[in-house]
Amino acid sequence: MAKVASLLVPTAGAKLLSAFQTAKLADDWKKSLGIDISSELRDIEQISLYRCEASHLDFFLPPSAAGSGELYLHLQQFDWFYMRDKWEFDQALRDLKGSRRILEVGSAPVFLWRECLPNARAVS
Repeated sequence: MAKVASLLVPTAGAKLLSAFQTAKLADDWKKSLGIDISSELRDIEQISLYRCEASHLDFFLPPSAAGSGELYLHLQQFDWFYMRDKWEFDQALRDLKGSRRILEVGSAPVFLWRECLPNARAVS
């Protein structure tokens, strides 16, 4: 098996944590959410979860498995998807307490940073 490089630290390796068969993922999504994601996973047999050995960032490969805008439109029908009060937000804020600098790469809603980190500023 070829060594996988970290997406964040290309000179570092990445450890395989889990592998998911896309046929099962599509079936699970259809059964539990009523959303057919098979077109999202076209030509992808497996999605793998890795951890960067240097930064400990977890990431999925292949990048082509990322959800489309259309998928996120489907997810928005669920009131839990863009909730303001999620345990993940509280945990993130606890983890970041005392941090002077934070790099957020488009994964958290803007309201989280504006409400909880008043000195935060966006950089494009």
